[in-house]
Amino acid sequence: VRVTQLRVVTSSMAEWEPLYTNVSNIAQKAGTSALIAAGKQMDRCILEIGEWMDAINLERITPALASLIFTHKHARVLLRDFGNIIALDILCNNSDRLPTLWNNDGNLSGLVITRHPVPTSCSERDSNLEPSSKTLTEEESNPGPVREIEFEYRVGSIQHRIVGLDVSSQGWKRYEKRVERYVGGLVREGGKREMEETKRARELVKMFTGWDWEEKGSVEVQEGVMEGVRKLVQLRKEDLEEMWRGVVEMGKEWNGKEKKSWEMMCLGAFNTESISRVLDVFRKELSKHSEMEEKEQEKKENEEEDKDEQESYQPQ
Repeated sequence: VRVTQLRVVTSSMAEWEPLYTNVSNIAQKAGTSALIAAGKQMDRCILEIGEWMDAINLERITPALASLIFTHKHARVLLRDFGNIIALDILCNNSDRLPTLWNNDGNLSGLVITRHPVPTSCSERDSNLEPSSKTLTEEESNPGPVREIEFEYRVGSIQHRIVGLDVSSQGWKRYEKRVERYVGGLVREGGKREMEETKRARELVKMFTGWDWEEKGSVEVQEGVMEGVRKLVQLRKEDLEEMWRGVVEMGKEWNGKEKKSWEMMCLGAFNTESISRVLDVFRKELSKHSEMEEKEQEKKENEEEDKDEQESYQPQ
């Protein structure tokens, strides 16, 4: 999953004051509402600074640009990207994105469409076409064939969160059943039909972008979910514990309100036990799939053997 690279800046760091000043100056030029928004963002002791991406938020994408991107020759990759993100969100219980397992309306503000140059040979290109120097947002109102040749579109994440669950709670038991039902359904029928959970994500994307990936698109998304699940089960408990130590280390030198704020933001949510349990569910359902495949293969081999035996007894 393509995510923005982040770093943390605290109010005790030397760059905080010039950062505050620069943000305020930019906001003041943009108008009163921007200044108020900037004031709310800066009125805290910790900020996350993200990298700049040539991207457009999925909530803001126009039907014209959606039509270009989602009918692009790389559109299948986009659908798989959606599936990978769903798998990651299920692992982290991140309900604030695509509403698959969660009873909410969803939120596309944390998803963006990015673009990346695609190498092409001279024979595939018109020598008069040059890569555009405009950003994706600037070109939004004027989609053209140059981007189809020069760029590949991908789904990226600009916001991510982990919502840890107490594994002894009723909430965890309900969530575990939802994960089992969805992933188990994908294992059995995800390559054949649209699951109800995937349909909810499809409807949200259609509402904001005007693009309907249809039932066959949902099957591609579901293949992406399973692709993501297979990658995630490679995580070991030791890997999660190492991540946990990294998070703790970031706030080790902080004091007072900065440390408390960091603990509330990250440490309270980074529940390695609940993440490990979700991974166990993934592994269990994949194991069932392997058993099903073995039985199908065994049944096929037995049928072939029976057929050979019957043919051998036919009169010449």
